[in-house]
This record gives sequence, structure tokens and C-alpha cells, in this order.
Amino acid sequence: MKNENKHIDFIDLIGKYLAKEATSEEINMLEKWVKKDPENKKTFHDLKQTWMLSNAGHIDEQINLNAEWDQLNSTIFGEEEYTDDLPSDTVNFNYNKFLKMAAIIVIFLTAGYFLFYLISNPSTEQLVAGNSVVSTTLTDGTEVTLNHNSILKYPKIFASNIRTVQLQGDAYFDVTHDLSKPFVIRTKNIQIEVLGTSFYINAKVEQPTVDVIVHTGKVAIIGDKEEKLFLTAGEKGTFNKSNGQLIKKENRDQNFISWKTRQLIFNNESLVNVVGKLNQTYHSNITIDNPDIYNCLLTATFEEQSLEIILEVLQETFDLIIEQKDGKILITGNGCE
Repeated sequence: MKNENKHIDFIDLIGKYLAKEATSEEINMLEKWVKKDPENKKTFHDLKQTWMLSNAGHIDEQINLNAEWDQLNSTIFGEEEYTDDLPSDTVNFNYNKFLKMAAIIVIFLTAGYFLFYLISNPSTEQLVAGNSVVSTTLTDGTEVTLNHNSILKYPKIFASNIRTVQLQGDAYFDVTHDLSKPFVIRTKNIQIEVLGTSFYINAKVEQPTVDVIVHTGKVAIIGDKEEKLFLTAGEKGTFNKSNGQLIKKENRDQNFISWKTRQLIFNNESLVNVVGKLNQTYHSNITIDNPDIYNCLLTATFEEQSLEIILEVLQETFDLIIEQKDGKILITGNGCE
């Protein structure tokens, strides 16, 4: 086949077309490519022939390959047909033995990469969280909650031996246990492997680290140096993007998934840390205008309260002045005894 490199991008496109996954724009592009060059046309029909022949053995009685061929042709080329490659008579079941052998040869020698596309590239879904928290349940029962501005990519159907997803941003996973099929989350910098557990991953692009906090069960973090770090419930793993170092320590932030639960627990927490957690939870822009009130200590629990109510509590507790200005919430006050 001449100029084979010209066809490589279109081989995948042909695969998408026959798998009924091509868009109308992609079909138009494919049609123009086929009509542009007789060799392109032959490549397309060779792969269509492979597709038809590889399914011939599934028919019990008689098949009319030309009828199937014409039907497939008409969906993309209308009246323009390409029938010289097949016998004109109906093919019976006995003759299918020969066709099966021919199909195997054609599959491996002519279009192996085409069938590989169909088998090894299952359709993927994409869940996007814009300015809100969104949740989904995967086909294995795993529950995923995405924080703001996060993206999850996952297959419609998991492979037989592994469950792999890709994460950009931060999310909470509650993975269904399956000893025979590990669950793998891939981010830009690290890979997390689990069997069945719940945990939080913060893989935001703009921050210098990737953090993993285990809620229940056990996870393994694999860094770019293939180093493995195991974490159990109550532990936090941190991957440093600049030097590739993995560090494990106890998780002391009991509000690490407050953005999901809307539950906040503060026990003698400084006001500056309280404000930081409020900004993370409610995606707000609160600043303290007077450093003298940074260390005002708060002990309180909030269950699914609005940001406005929490700010009112802070205002009354510490005699603060809270006002909105230029899209920000400013906190001022005289200090705490």
C-alpha cells in the first residue's frame, strides 16, 4: 500500500465509523478522503471487507454478504458502490469456512491495527465539574464526587482485569471492593492504586504538590520514580512535583472533604485557618484586613450551614466588621483578648 503514512489517522476514523462512534463532521471528512484517491478508496473497502468477513461466522444459515455490503456502503457513499471484491452469489454456511480463514489472514496482515482500535479503545465518558460539585456512580458501583473545576475521564465499561480512570483537579472516591480488579486513578504526576476504599485526591495543576488523604481502607501512591507509598485510614500522602519526593504523615485536617459534606468542625482553630477553610469549602474570596485578629480562636461545628450564617457567627463571636468590596469579603476588627 503506497503512502501508508497518509492513512494512519484515517484508519482510526474508519474504525470509529464502523463502530458507529463517528460524528457527522468526521463522516464528511472520511468521505472526502476516500473520494480523493483510488488508493484511499481501496483501503477503506479493504477494511470494510475485513469487518464483514470477521462477522460472517456468527450467522447460522445463509448470509448475503453483498446485501450487507451495499447497505453499509449506502450509509456513507449513497449510490456509489464498491462490489467487485465479493462474489455475486449468495454465500452459504459451508463456504463460510473459507471466508473465516481469509478473514483471519486479512485481519492480521491488512488491518490488525484497525481491529486493535475497536477492541482496546472502548468509548470513554467525561464528567466535568464547573462552578459546582458534581457526583456520579461508575459501572462497578464506585462513587465519585468532583470538586469545582475538576475533570474525570473513565470508560463506559471497565477492562476485565483493571479499572482505570483519569483525574484532573480534586475528587473524593468511594471505590467498590473487587480483589480481582484493582482500581487505578491516574493524574498528571502520580498514580493511585486501590482495591476498595474511600479517599480524597487533590491533584490541582496550580499547586506544587499532589495530596492523597485516606478515609477508609488502604491505597498505594506511585510517583514518577516508580516509588510506592502505602497509606491507611487517617494518613496523608504528599507528592512534591519539583523533586518527586513522596511523604507520609498523619492527617490532621478533619475538614478535608468539607467541600463535599458541608460539615465544618473547628476546635480552638485560629481565625486565619478558619477563613482559609471557608474559602476552600465555599470557593469564596475572604481576606482578613487586620493581622491582629489572625489568632482569634474558634471552637464550633457547622452542619450544612450557608456561608452567610457562618460569617454572622464569626462577626458576633469576635466583634468583627465584615463587608463586601470589589468582589471580596473583608474582615476587620480590634483583635482578641
